[in-house]
Amino acid sequence: MKYKLNIPLQIHLGVPEQERAGIQEVCVIVEFEADTKKAQKSDSIQDCPVDYQQIYDLVQDFETQEFCLLESLHHAIYKALKERFPMVKDWEVTLFKQPWERGYVEVTDTSRA
Repeated sequence: MKYKLNIPLQIHLGVPEQERAGIQEVCVIVEFEADTKKAQKSDSIQDCPVDYQQIYDLVQDFETQEFCLLESLHHAIYKALKERFPMVKDWEVTLFKQPWERGYVEVTDTSRA
């Protein structure tokens, strides 16, 4: 089964200190696949390989941190997901930030590093 979680963060982020002083919204999109055949048959959370509430909570914990770069926030989230959920092989993490009234920035790491 393929999962796609859209998780909003209210976070201190930005290069100049005055930008980091305020809170900005960043949307984190986490995509992954997991084998859920056993859970589909049993209808039991114990048979589900990944609890997406735990993924949501892990990403939400980043709200307590401060980052200068969207790229470093992306790396920190990606690394935390890989470490916490080693049973998932292919994570895709995308971050959206709208720093301008008429545009946004999207960051996705395709290297899977």
